[in-house]
Parts: sequence; structure tokens; C-alpha cells
Amino acid sequence: MQRLAAVAFVGFFSCLLAGMLGFLVLRISTSGEDATSAVVETSEAARVNDPAPNFTARTLAGETVSLADYRGKLVVVNFWASWCGPCRSEMPAIEAASVRYRDSGVVFLGLNVQETLATATAFAEEFRLTFPILLDPNGAISAVYRVRSLPTTFFVDGNGILREQFTGEMNASVIDRRVRLYAEAAP
Repeated sequence: MQRLAAVAFVGFFSCLLAGMLGFLVLRISTSGEDATSAVVETSEAARVNDPAPNFTARTLAGETVSLADYRGKLVVVNFWASWCGPCRSEMPAIEAASVRYRDSGVVFLGLNVQETLATATAFAEEFRLTFPILLDPNGAISAVYRVRSLPTTFFVDGNGILREQFTGEMNASVIDRRVRLYAEAAP
């Protein structure tokens, strides 16, 4: 039993380390892409229980979206990349939650971190995502939000206050618990 636990422990941390290394390599290799696609209004780092830094980014369809556009609603902001295994694993639960809460005034935004439009589009099509997917090609948004590993998800209440930073893979119960908790803080 101890051997099985040790193997699982080593496997978990190997995957975590590989994901973090892949994130850093991708961040360095794509830093020269179109910097005008994602803009953050502040350079101050995001902090829980403070106003969430506003950002503007383009969707896969080329539309411009700002976090401020959703004031008055709970916003779930999920940072992901196509190479990230846990991102791939959690995406069906996020899509299902976005559909489940769509009529409740809860908004889900997916922020693709430093990948091309083609890569992000292929991922969105593969998972049949219906919530807005935004591009952060230069990592400006993920830097201000202090995203250190993927996936990382932020819950911003209806007053624009950053209520939680959740690092790691989410499932339906994790999402539902937080949506119920933070939706109550909406104006």
C-alpha cells in the first residue's frame, strides 16, 4: 500500500512539474505575439477580496470583451491551455456549469494563455465550448492575475470583487459550491 501511495505521489508531482515547465516554455516562446489583443488596466497584482483587475481581450471570433462588461454578475474566469492535461479534464465540467447557470446570471470566461488563435479554436471546437473564449497571447492578463500554473480559476462577484483563486482541476461539485457561495454577493 505504501508503494502504491509513493508511486501516486511521484506521478502527481511529475505531472505538476511538467505542466509548470510547459507553461513557462510556452510563455517564453510566444511572448512576441500580438500584444494588443489583451490589455489589463493596472499592473497591480490581483488579490483576493480586492477589486478584480479589469482586462480587455479578444474572443475567438475577434470581438472585444472586458471583465467590466459583466458587472452585476458572478464571473468565473478560467485560465487554460490546450497542452494542459488537467485543463482538458476539467473543461467538460466547466462547459456543463456554464450551460446550467446561463440563465442565473453567472458568466464563464475561458482565457487561453499564450497559444495561437488556431490552437485555441481547435480546443474550443473539440470540447464544443459555448461560453466566451478569450485570448491572452502575450500573457499580460495571466501575469497580473499571478497565474503560476494551469488551470487556475478566479471567482469575481457581482460587485467586481475577486473572491477566490482556485488552482488546479475543478469538477462539478467544486464549481457548484463556489457558484452558490459567491453568487450571493451579487448586487
